[in-house]
Amino acid sequence: MPKKLYECLSYRKYGKARCVCHNVREDVLLASLKNFLIALKDNYKQEIANLRLEEYKSNKQNDLNKLKDSLRILETEYKVILSEKIKELSSCNPDKKSFIESTYKSMEDEKYKEIENTKKQIENLGQEDLKVKEEKLKKSIDYFNQVIDSRVPDKAILNMLIDKIYIYHDKSVKFVLKIDIEKML
Repeated sequence: MPKKLYECLSYRKYGKARCVCHNVREDVLLASLKNFLIALKDNYKQEIANLRLEEYKSNKQNDLNKLKDSLRILETEYKVILSEKIKELSSCNPDKKSFIESTYKSMEDEKYKEIENTKKQIENLGQEDLKVKEEKLKKSIDYFNQVIDSRVPDKAILNMLIDKIYIYHDKSVKFVLKIDIEKML
């Protein structure tokens, strides 16, 4: 049975007028892919080890405590604004009443927005979880293991992993993955 060959698109489209034949046998291409994935898997494992879960958790807890303290202070300030408004309204002239109400209303609105923003930050910080990132990395490592361990890799997995393959004059191969490590981290 003849071996399958893969060749570059430029040669296929334009022939020898544009470039020389850059082809590589399927078994060589697969071996290169497996070596590339093994090296990448090692890098992933190193990234997982470098995530420093404990340090992240303590920093996250400190940030969360600071935000909660800030929220308590903002809520106290809001209550003070309301009590001052009531005092002012009870002791003012009827013609100044609308001015005092509008002034305090704008102060209340600003403080309320600050309170809501702080609550959103607390909620976002609570939802952000490093374990999820770690699971994504481990899942991609599982995909790599499936390709590395199989004699003939599953085409669906290869389609999920590989974006482009470049074949050079010296039969060296460059793989461009669809999965971006930076986005996963």
